[in-house]
Amino acid sequence: MYERIIVATDGSVGSVHVALQAIDLAETYGATIHVIHVVDANMRALVADLTNEEDLEDRGTEMVERVERIARDHGIDVVTAIENGDPAQRIIEYADEIDADLIVAGTHGRSGVERRIIG
Repeated sequence: MYERIIVATDGSVGSVHVALQAIDLAETYGATIHVIHVVDANMRALVADLTNEEDLEDRGTEMVERVERIARDHGIDVVTAIENGDPAQRIIEYADEIDADLIVAGTHGRSGVERRIIG
């Protein structure tokens, strides 16, 4: 049913939970996971603890590597990508490039009250 599953990570802790859902599907269907993080330079002003685009990329790279390790520990084939641009647009383009069957993504790293209100 699924051969290529994209896991889109925003670098947040919640990304691990999302990745575990994708890993479960990959185990079930024998799929390859493609972990992608897209650095959105326009967001850096909104992220209080990060000051530049390089920090955003480092945070994303750390999460991509973490998800990669978890997937490999589960015996899943993994492909990783760090991209730049508009996240939604670049994830869709990447999905088209690899002919992805499924995209698994979280809810923008929101937590607490913000997650309950915004979703």
